[in-house]
Amino acid sequence: MVASVSFRTAQIPGRAPSHNPPSQATGQAMENGDANESRRKTLTHRADEAGYVDQEDTQRLAEVQQELRQLQARDREVRQHEQAHTSVGGVYASAPRMRYERGPDGRLYAVSGEVIINTQEVPGNPERTIAKLEKVIQAAMAPVDPSPQDIRVAVKAAASIARLRAEIAAQAKDDEQPKEASKTYPKLLGDRVRLALYARGNDRQTATLGVSVHT
Repeated sequence: MVASVSFRTAQIPGRAPSHNPPSQATGQAMENGDANESRRKTLTHRADEAGYVDQEDTQRLAEVQQELRQLQARDREVRQHEQAHTSVGGVYASAPRMRYERGPDGRLYAVSGEVIINTQEVPGNPERTIAKLEKVIQAAMAPVDPSPQDIRVAVKAAASIARLRAEIAAQAKDDEQPKEASKTYPKLLGDRVRLALYARGNDRQTATLGVSVHT
């Protein structure tokens, strides 16, 4: 009867233990050792391969996460930028138009955008045109970080405002000249009358003197 279990084979009563010849036992031990070593190398190789794959996956995952963070930040920046143009531009600004890029997660992210600003002059009304262009400048410079294109639009609008103000000033000067002329004309006319009367008086005086001399 087996009293206990161990890592050794229990001896059965009434049966002599069998012994392998020394040479045969040694050969089996060597074969078992070679098999174990081969199996160990195989397992080690597979573990190394698995570790390499895991490292590649981890690196790729980090790259994807970084790309997503950049796309999300760019999306927020673009939307805020274009919305600032639209909000300040009012009736003169269009709705934002976005250009999208698909991220590694399959979603679309805004990477650039534009807002169309109406800068046409108001026909026959330079004052209203100036007010409109001032609004254009405010809309162009509304974002926290205006783009070079935004700055160009603002500079062009400012140049148009300066030109229109110069035209208004010139027109006002032209309109003022007839008024000044109407004020000075009677004075000039009076001067001419006085000069004419003076000339006539001189003629009489000259005539008188002449008669006197002649006599």
